[in-house]
Amino acid sequence: MAEPDGSFRRLTGHAIGWLYIASAAVVIGYAPTVGSARRILAVLLGLGAATMVCGAVMLWLPWHRWQRRWQILAIPPSLAISGFGNWMDPNPYLASISFFVLAVWAGTALRRGTVLALSPLFLAAYWLPLAIVAHTPRLASSAVTCTVICVVTGECLAWLTARLHELQARLREHDERRFQALVAASSDTTILFDPQGRTTYVSPSAQRMLGRPAEALQGRTAQAVIADHVHPDDASTVGRAIRLLSVGRGSTKMMRFRVQHTDGTVHDIEGVGRNLLADEAVNGILINLRDVSDRVALERAERHRATHDALTDLPNRELLTDTITTWCNQADDGRLDASLVFLDLDRFKAVNDRWGHPIGDELLCAVASRLSAIVRSEDLVCRVGADEFVIALASPEHSALAESLAVRLLDAFCEPFSLSVGDIEITPSIGIAESSGPADALDLIRDADTAMYRAKGSGRNGYAVFTEAMRDQARRRADLEQALRGALKLGELSVQYQPIIDLLTGELTGFEALMRWNHPELGMISPLEFIPIAEDTGLIVASGAWLLEEAATQLAQWRTERPDGAPQLHMSVNVSVRQLRNAALVDVVRGVLQRTGLPADALWLELTESGVFDDLELSLATLRALRGLGVVLCIDDFGTGYSSLTYLRQFPASIVKIDRSFVSGIGINPDDEAIVRTVIAMAHALGQQVVAEGIETAEHQDWLRGHGCDFGQGYLYSPPRPAQVQRSWILNQQTITS
Repeated sequence: MAEPDGSFRRLTGHAIGWLYIASAAVVIGYAPTVGSARRILAVLLGLGAATMVCGAVMLWLPWHRWQRRWQILAIPPSLAISGFGNWMDPNPYLASISFFVLAVWAGTALRRGTVLALSPLFLAAYWLPLAIVAHTPRLASSAVTCTVICVVTGECLAWLTARLHELQARLREHDERRFQALVAASSDTTILFDPQGRTTYVSPSAQRMLGRPAEALQGRTAQAVIADHVHPDDASTVGRAIRLLSVGRGSTKMMRFRVQHTDGTVHDIEGVGRNLLADEAVNGILINLRDVSDRVALERAERHRATHDALTDLPNRELLTDTITTWCNQADDGRLDASLVFLDLDRFKAVNDRWGHPIGDELLCAVASRLSAIVRSEDLVCRVGADEFVIALASPEHSALAESLAVRLLDAFCEPFSLSVGDIEITPSIGIAESSGPADALDLIRDADTAMYRAKGSGRNGYAVFTEAMRDQARRRADLEQALRGALKLGELSVQYQPIIDLLTGELTGFEALMRWNHPELGMISPLEFIPIAEDTGLIVASGAWLLEEAATQLAQWRTERPDGAPQLHMSVNVSVRQLRNAALVDVVRGVLQRTGLPADALWLELTESGVFDDLELSLATLRALRGLGVVLCIDDFGTGYSSLTYLRQFPASIVKIDRSFVSGIGINPDDEAIVRTVIAMAHALGQQVVAEGIETAEHQDWLRGHGCDFGQGYLYSPPRPAQVQRSWILNQQTITS
């Protein structure tokens, strides 16, 4: 026979409790009607109070935890109270109502047959009080009729209640089977702990999660399950969460931890624990667990991709910044300082241009491997740019360690890299920045970058240690860059001209146009300072085109003012590497010649040999196109770059300009004189003319003329000056003679 659930038992128990309280109220209300019989009054009041207490107890008792067979014990006292009520007020109709209510309760709360079995008690409790007091006629038939009605009503309700309970039991059983099937098919694992902390239910999916069948976990304590399966690093956290759950009724806890599978693998678990001790259907601590290993692995992979370089798998700038920040925060106690070694590959672009980006990527991976092999295990090697790497070091003696590492890196790069296209040699420029105590990570990276550019500007293949002076220079460079962006538009750029003299005749043959910048607040800015900035930022393309237009326009004007019979002048204009690599350069030159009407051979374009040979194939294509226009090409600053006969022969140039650093050594340094003689001889052997820069003394001029140099320029003749100042050279036909 199906048992009613706890809620139903509680309802019926409370019903009889309220019946007791109602009866007590009747007794207490009836007591004053007995007149002056104090003894009877005292008995009635005592009985009413006792009945009231019994009703309160019935309301307090845990009926939902008692089986209903124990509730039969409430019938005799209830019948006694009803019978006593009959004795006090011998009214058969009121007696019938009280017994009928009691029979209804017994029929719904107790098993079938209970009311029938108790029918003698119903009959006695109804008949005896009335027989003693009232001597009512037809008392026996009235008692029998009331008892029959009560029994029939009680048994009918008991049958209906039993049917209802059976239906509920079948529905509950169906729901439980469905729940078991869903739990068995679910990948989640459900564990139920009783109030004593032992497992009372474990879903079958536990075997997939833990490697042990659910039956093996039944009856075990929470501490034992944690000790056997939770990762040791997470065991205390899980144990504390379950203890908090057990003392907080209705509370919920989220948990993330790792478990050890019996096959040795570690799984990431996400769980939710709920305290359901107040729920009589559960009466325990319910833990729902989900294996989130795949999701955690995906999150770790995403995090790895976000903090590592996709090509080399080295940490990237984000992870570098986080690591430096952590190290610098640990520097408060003086035990740990950080330093950075910032490494940039020299002329890496030439590798990409020569063999393509796949080979460039192959070289970067080879560099990453070599760097990782050189450093200590606790150091961090990062790729922070296209060809930029940073090595972060943390040590109490980080300063000496960083410089020592820089030297070892330079030595390591002496060995070529073996790639699929053969051995490739490449050199690094290295900058070092150091922190003593707390420092900002981005500032430290910026300082190392600044030092690296100092090393690159000092000739490459070396290292430099950051100083405060470099920071000041970097700030000035940033200020100049911002100001330079508006200099052309604001009219701050100007052109100055330096004459070029025929050393044999002493006559003026042309001018070199030189860009100058006069800032309204900073004054005259040296070309050595702002030209490299214009090169790096690409501003040289626009300003260089402007210089070419201004110089050609001035030359066209001077040629019209030139006296009859005087040699025609040319204009020499510097072309930067950025301009040379710009596809529009040829069109710019063509447009200038068309607008000014100058003959092409009146325009000399000067290019540095290092700029040309950094990207020889592209440069040669542009140079041939310029040569096709008829302009004269010059190799500027010859002797400071590659300076080989092979390169000189490949370059479609008509003029070679000897750098002033060699001219200044004439009469002082025999080596410089030997270099100048060699350059003049090589150029003449290839049918090229030679211009010597930086002639400052008559001794320079005479020596160069004596060795066959064709042209010269320098402060001996005139420094660079504005056009209106140099106009006297045009009108007076000045001649320099010995």
